[in-house]
Amino acid sequence: MVEAWCLSNNNEQNVTYLSIDKVILSTGVELHRIDDHTTASSHPTLNHPAVVERYDIILTDYVDTNAPPGDLNQLEYLAELEKFYKPHFHLTDEIRYIKDGGCFIDVLFVEGDWVRLHLRVGDLLVIPAGLYHRVSLDDNRYVKATGYFKSRGLGDDYEPLFDCEANHPVKTLYRQTLMSIDSTICPRSV
Repeated sequence: MVEAWCLSNNNEQNVTYLSIDKVILSTGVELHRIDDHTTASSHPTLNHPAVVERYDIILTDYVDTNAPPGDLNQLEYLAELEKFYKPHFHLTDEIRYIKDGGCFIDVLFVEGDWVRLHLRVGDLLVIPAGLYHRVSLDDNRYVKATGYFKSRGLGDDYEPLFDCEANHPVKTLYRQTLMSIDSTICPRSV
């Protein structure tokens, strides 16, 4: 079961655990559990005609000499790893299926708080287009995930957008989608 908590004021020490149902309703993310890896591709979310498999990705905080990440040295690899933690969004829905290890995926809530989701083997997460998110390693310091995207007919540009104007059309669409939903997920400090 995916755990979720609010990082109030971006403080990883000040956490409030949240109901997964409230996270789903308040952010638009989808969470699914797939216990049998051999049937993952037949899951309705991944078997949808608009879903395209991108690639497998392995993140770890060290370079394994048996499986080097291309031609990157240790410092270059760690710099690439830091990019995953930088807040970004995509023009299409991003789908991550955890095959091995685990990670944290933080999604930015309307009020500026981050909601942290702890994903483990068998978890499938759909992040809506336009929702800022970031990825970090959990205590295992290793995750292998398959990435997918859901085409929205917007050119299928999967590249992350880091610093983007607030009125970007995809961000506007995301906000409009959630307008009718209660926007109080994280308790505010008084």
